[in-house]
Amino acid sequence: MSLRNKTIRSIGILALVGACGLGLAGNASASGGAAYIGSGHSTDAHAVWCVQHDFDYAVTHWGFRYPAPATIAEDGLWGQRTESAVEWLQYAMGDQQDGIVGPQTGADLLTMGDPYYNGTPGAPGYCYQYIPGDFLPTS
Repeated sequence: MSLRNKTIRSIGILALVGACGLGLAGNASASGGAAYIGSGHSTDAHAVWCVQHDFDYAVTHWGFRYPAPATIAEDGLWGQRTESAVEWLQYAMGDQQDGIVGPQTGADLLTMGDPYYNGTPGAPGYCYQYIPGDFLPTS
């Protein structure tokens, strides 16, 4: 793991620990205010890292009927590979393929991404505050 990736992860973990320690974890409606992520929208490093991490988790832990692309770098930088990965996920999920993480794509990522970083509907995690949308219903 590169020094840059270690630094980004360390900052994210420290922010999570700090928010929990201050009791600022928030409730399940917090993500509704998160900005769209992608070209022409927010490219906040924390938000982009969450998208990249959740994409990698989804393609390595869920069975898609379409061949999944390779995992992408979790570097917090929005670029063509991240945008293409979002477009592929949108295609696989039957969503509009615009390469932007809005509420529907955000819900896909929150639900299918890493539960350690996303949390659950009753106990949102670190990435929940950065990804627009909400957890998809499980029933």
